[in-house]
Amino acid sequence: MHLFFRLFRYKIYTVIFHPCNAQNQNTKGPGPMRHKLLAIQAAQGDRSALESLVRQYYDAIYNYIFQRVRSRETAEDLTQDVFVKLTACISSYRPLASFSAFLYRIAHNQVIDYYRTCRTAVPLKDSRPEEAASENSFSVPLSESARRLQDPAHHTEEKLLVEAMLSRLTPEQRECILLYYFHGLTCREISLVLDEPVPTVKSRVRRGLESCRKWLEEE
Repeated sequence: MHLFFRLFRYKIYTVIFHPCNAQNQNTKGPGPMRHKLLAIQAAQGDRSALESLVRQYYDAIYNYIFQRVRSRETAEDLTQDVFVKLTACISSYRPLASFSAFLYRIAHNQVIDYYRTCRTAVPLKDSRPEEAASENSFSVPLSESARRLQDPAHHTEEKLLVEAMLSRLTPEQRECILLYYFHGLTCREISLVLDEPVPTVKSRVRRGLESCRKWLEEE
């Protein structure tokens, strides 16, 4: 079982996401502390610190949103909106929580708002705040790793197999698997992102992995 988990983690991470995202989303080492320091500086009005955070997290947030909405254009739009909102609320960041949890909660809520908007048949472009076009907005070009995610040549048989496996999970399990294995968040951080108890997050990860293991054994 332990070997399966290790192989599963390696496989889904390297197949679906560009490896460069791992170094920015690793929950161990100096990365998170540096991001927290930058977030503190940004909260105090340091524009360059905020721009540095945007550059470092843009790929990861785009990938996270794309996995939720499965549309390149929508993922680009929502990613831009996430960083607009980050600009507006960064002053409220407190270092008691990790910056990753702070940012991914914004992204998670943005996706929830998007689907809520879709259910009410209100076009996304009509529901955007006007400040998206203001000086607080960011215009970050789609990165190479994000373009690779959309390249048909990148849709290998292995990648499609992994996506089919993840599609068999419940939405709640899939969300936790995405955040835990693809983006390197801890269960504590995921609980803050989703506003769910830590034991619930751990249970979803465990049950999701068990479902994937059973599915792989049947194939």
